[in-house]
Amino acid sequence: MESIIEGQAAPAKAAPPASATAAARVTAGYLLLGIPLFVLGRGGSAGLAMSAAHGALAVVLLALARRRPHGSRLAGVLADWLPLLLVPILYWELPMLMEALPGPVRYHDPLITSWEEALFRGQPAFEWAGAWPFPLLSELLHACYVSYYALIYIPPLLLYLGVGGVPGIGGTAPAAGRAEAFHDTVLALALCFVLCFVIFVAFPVEGPRYLGVPEGAPEGPVRGLVLAILERGSSRGAAFPSSHVAVIVTQALLALRHQPRVGRWVLVLAIGLGAGAVYGGFHYAVDVLAGAALGLLIVLVAPMLERRLGSGVSRA
Repeated sequence: MESIIEGQAAPAKAAPPASATAAARVTAGYLLLGIPLFVLGRGGSAGLAMSAAHGALAVVLLALARRRPHGSRLAGVLADWLPLLLVPILYWELPMLMEALPGPVRYHDPLITSWEEALFRGQPAFEWAGAWPFPLLSELLHACYVSYYALIYIPPLLLYLGVGGVPGIGGTAPAAGRAEAFHDTVLALALCFVLCFVIFVAFPVEGPRYLGVPEGAPEGPVRGLVLAILERGSSRGAAFPSSHVAVIVTQALLALRHQPRVGRWVLVLAIGLGAGAVYGGFHYAVDVLAGAALGLLIVLVAPMLERRLGSGVSRA
């Protein structure tokens, strides 16, 4: 099938999609926001090195997006994917940004658990597994939870490669419609990650995983895999709102718009992921509700942000 890259071997003076530029600006803005924190908070060679890395990445990202119509094919691919490829790095460095703020890191779990008690008359993250200690249910919900890592990239990749139709999208050719859908998706996901990361730094919450294993949680290979991934790759303080849920809700709603068949599967996994996040003791139920609300908000706000940030795209 024809990829976006091949299908958009367009006229030399075609401008990059506005949402491609907007996604680059959103990610670059976040990178630049971290520089004063590293300089003023951490100081020393480590702070300067992180600041320099942030600045360099922001410059590269904006330069690639600006030159996308006239650059090489590799530059075009990097411009398209860099906002999402940077996500693991930006997530990994979150504890360093939290520590760069003045004073010791203060986790807000007591406040979140008080909201949990008020809303649910209990603590679902510590109670659900014990109430339903069924190995098959546990493994299924944990499988939904771990699907998150693939679902960040698979729906955009299917759009990028032209797999499946994109009904209702404008453009002079099917490839143009896929390109628009792809860049709309990347912009919304970039905005979702950036907002989650900013909240994590300003309002860190450890999450129930750091406070104890939920009683009665059945052990199994899928749960073991999830625990191993979190042990090696999670960032402490990044629980509220659940970025897993925020991202998967954003992805599901956009996929339903651009790739209905894919979107239906993503929506089913999103429901299982949200339940698994609480059942496995990885997030408070409040985290999940906040993540779902944020994902819905992103889908509503992203088109307005695209019009504002993408309006400066040059046509020259």
